[in-house]
Amino acid sequence: MNIVLTIGWQYVDLPLDFDILFNYTLEDTTNPSSIKNSYTKSCNLPGTENNDRVFNLLFRNDRMIGNSFDPGKRVPFELFLNGNMEESGYVQLNKVSILGGNKTYSC
Repeated sequence: MNIVLTIGWQYVDLPLDFDILFNYTLEDTTNPSSIKNSYTKSCNLPGTENNDRVFNLLFRNDRMIGNSFDPGKRVPFELFLNGNMEESGYVQLNKVSILGGNKTYSC
């Protein structure tokens, strides 16, 4: 299975055992004004050089790069499975963990 994830139209490095779970809600057809969306459980992305660029080196407060990731704004994502778009929406960065020199982005 080939999984590709983009965040802010940039390709993201995924761990080998990457798995993402979605929760889907049923549409309330009796009340069309209510908005119900799917959402995911948190996923962890490795702190590779590429992912550091995607997330704008947020673990360092002294860095800002070009089209930077802004955790205060809606940043789009697209998830492709075997070349087909499976899901799209917005990503929320919950935290950056650094343990023993290894970074992890929890989204």
